[in-house]
Amino acid sequence: MRKQNCRSHKALGAVMELFCFPKPKLSSMCGLSPALLPRGQSVMLQLQEGLRKLQREQGFEEVRTGSLAQAYLWHRSGHLKHFSSNMYAITNPKPAQGAERVSGEVDLVDSPAQTENQLERNREDNLSCEDFATSYLLKPMSCPLHLSLFFDNSVRVGSALPMRISEFGHVYRREVPSALYGLLRMREFTQDDGHILCRMSQAAAEVDTFLTACQRLYKGTGFRWRDVAFRLSTRPESSQGSDQEWAHAEGLLRSGLERLKLSFTMASGEGAFYGPKIDILLPDVDGRLWQTGTLQVDMFSPRAFGLEPAPRSDDPLCLLHRAMCGSLERFLGLVLEYTNGHLSPWLAATQVAVLSVGRVQTEEVEALGRRLRKAGIRVSIDTRPVHISRKLKLQLKYRTPEVWLLGATDQEKSTVTVRRSNGQHVALPVARALAGAKRRAKMPF
Repeated sequence: MRKQNCRSHKALGAVMELFCFPKPKLSSMCGLSPALLPRGQSVMLQLQEGLRKLQREQGFEEVRTGSLAQAYLWHRSGHLKHFSSNMYAITNPKPAQGAERVSGEVDLVDSPAQTENQLERNREDNLSCEDFATSYLLKPMSCPLHLSLFFDNSVRVGSALPMRISEFGHVYRREVPSALYGLLRMREFTQDDGHILCRMSQAAAEVDTFLTACQRLYKGTGFRWRDVAFRLSTRPESSQGSDQEWAHAEGLLRSGLERLKLSFTMASGEGAFYGPKIDILLPDVDGRLWQTGTLQVDMFSPRAFGLEPAPRSDDPLCLLHRAMCGSLERFLGLVLEYTNGHLSPWLAATQVAVLSVGRVQTEEVEALGRRLRKAGIRVSIDTRPVHISRKLKLQLKYRTPEVWLLGATDQEKSTVTVRRSNGQHVALPVARALAGAKRRAKMPF
């Protein structure tokens, strides 16, 4: 158990100085999100760049939406009916007669049902859509915003299908305190939220493209493909649509998994309220599986948002919800536990550390560091007047993939001693060592 605790992402994050968790003095402050330290933010940015590269290859365009949306939008999308218990509501009630209220003042509503009841009363009183503007919700996902802000306009101007947009959206989910766990379950997190608007006849190709891209990403971050699990989730009790529509969508996802020869388990009743889904699961250090990526078939949102006023019965519009990582924070935590912190060089906060040995001049080490930075390599320099063992110990703690040692002998021979993560030492000409570092630092996909 002690060994597993040392390999937990919370322990590794502290040792490697990637992130830190709040240490509240009051129990009511529990569950606050961790703070990414500079090294952790560097890893997160590299993960996002890797995702952007894969998304560009698939034809995605990146957008950004706000965190707040009027409650009417969530009512229209169906989230208020099926997902309200997981959403944070904010209201701006009308002031009583004679009372003054500061413009823009809002109240946080702890019970999501309160907002749903207010909206129900609005509907009963036949109030206009403007009355829904007095209630807002923090987004738990970005799909309704993508539908209303981007796809709606694109469809009206006749854009060609499929249309693909993506966002690194900051989302919020209501979680009970007992369910929170480090980076793996949080109340606010970043999601690689992407959506594809296409015809059902085009969806099979998109499923194959998504699963292939996930394979490249997961292998590139250090996972053995045999340790990645897949799950096909089917219709839940609270859902929309006919049995025939659900059977068609489930068959589409099942066929995609079978075409790529991916073994999967079934999760009856675990699908989204708007359609079935493929979930990708990764193990933590204790062997528990956590959902990361997902691909969901949505046959109803295009209708709800009027994207196809007269649906074609032979080939209707559908919306594919897809995320290769899901929560980026959870994905990072699972990568840390799986690799014991030994991140792939392209993902590591520091790719090469340059350490001075003995009385080597600081200028020589800094010049070598500048040369590495110019080559696009993330580098750290340590010229402290301490024994080399202390400098190496710090880099071992950080799990730096490659350490360069520059001593008097190296200066004389114009070489550098390269220490790899496996402990191997080799003296190489600087130009050759630089070429090797550049090759290893590249994204593997």
